[in-house]
Amino acid sequence: MAVIAQFQPLDRGIVSDEIPAFFIGRNKEGFWVARDANGRIGGIFLLQNSAVSFAKRNSEPKGCATIFPSEGIELDLENKGNPLVRVPGIVDALCDASSAANGRLHRQMTEAVKRRLKDP
Repeated sequence: MAVIAQFQPLDRGIVSDEIPAFFIGRNKEGFWVARDANGRIGGIFLLQNSAVSFAKRNSEPKGCATIFPSEGIELDLENKGNPLVRVPGIVDALCDASSAANGRLHRQMTEAVKRRLKDP
């Protein structure tokens, strides 16, 4: 069972309240999550650099501090990131596994996504 990081307030001695801060890490499905430390906005992404770009974009013009927890993180807010990130749902919607050809395509697509997630 994976350990999931709990979002805790940041130590003001380390990160100023003036600087927006984002937690960035992977969830249990291997997707990248970016969530601001104050719980106002967050998103799920296929790529780490997309999560970092989201954090930067949502903290303009100041920029932001990024925190990469060693534990996995789960988004506890509405996903404002990649709307297509729910890969299992997309793959299932695109492929009707009842036929052999679609079942084979379903497996190939799922394996391709898994390979991509392992090696961003």
